[in-house]
Amino acid sequence: MILLLEYVSIQTCKFFLQRKQLITGSLDKSVLLWNLENPEYRPIKLLGHTQGIFDVSLSPNGTLIASCSSDQTLKIWDNSLLWQGHTFQSYKQHSAPIKSCNFSCDNKLIVTGSNDTLVKIFNVVTKKSVSTLSAHTNWLKCTRFSNDGNLIISCGDDKKAIIWDVVKELPVQTYILKS
Repeated sequence: MILLLEYVSIQTCKFFLQRKQLITGSLDKSVLLWNLENPEYRPIKLLGHTQGIFDVSLSPNGTLIASCSSDQTLKIWDNSLLWQGHTFQSYKQHSAPIKSCNFSCDNKLIVTGSNDTLVKIFNVVTKKSVSTLSAHTNWLKCTRFSNDGNLIISCGDDKKAIIWDVVKELPVQTYILKS
């Protein structure tokens, strides 16, 4: 079955197979939560961003959905309260579009990467910014936690992939793509 909707380009998507859900983020400013068991159902539309979505992430326990956008915000949605249609948390700590977001394995931290060249870590429990990591010289494209949550990798248009120690907030290794 193909369901046609009036949305624009989908920029990102993630599966959540335990709940049989698919989460997408689009340039029309929407985060959509799709029901994989009943694809004929219209998706739940999460509103709040004022510009296009670049990435979505799902906490490992499935309780939280994160989205980041050209509007320089990170929004975190409580998956159990989606019917109320509001964000659980909203952060505006970057000064340029946020291209990437990813939860840690313990569901407590989220990392973002932005066109402002900064990697930022937020604590979902305390609702505070934990740290800012700076070593990139151009826009960031992707940030991810390691499986154990002790490391972060960031990469971007500066042709660098940097591995960070989360506790020490320092680069552990830098890889540079040679032209």
